[in-house]
Amino acid sequence: NRAGSEDFTKLVYYQDGYQIGARRFDVGERSNFALLPPLIVGLQQIVDWGIDSIYATIGEITKKIAQRAEKLDLIVGNPIHRAKHFLGIRFPGGIPYDLTKNLAKHRVYVSVRGNWVRVTPHLYNTNNDVESLFEALETHISL
Repeated sequence: NRAGSEDFTKLVYYQDGYQIGARRFDVGERSNFALLPPLIVGLQQIVDWGIDSIYATIGEITKKIAQRAEKLDLIVGNPIHRAKHFLGIRFPGGIPYDLTKNLAKHRVYVSVRGNWVRVTPHLYNTNNDVESLFEALETHISL
């Protein structure tokens, strides 16, 4: 509901002002009651898998991404100071021009947060997906 919050690349630049009109009273989401039944099923799946198991699985994927990024001399945060469910990657010379657009051509989707590229793996991601990320990154870096 904050001014400019629709532009995810600038979410790290917090605003005191609000969006115009009634949007200022939103709390960051849009209600859609038709989605409650699938929400219930999704929450039950989370309970069945177990939160600790989910977090450990995502953590292993994120760890592989961090290790691969470091081999390319990209900057990742210290594992002690980062969460397991997403990873910020920084390029020493700044984020390459059109990085997200070019990665999307390879069906690799990341987002930019300030000077960091945010990589957020999901449970359905595989080792092949990690390879695809780095093949696309290496292609773009070598341009």
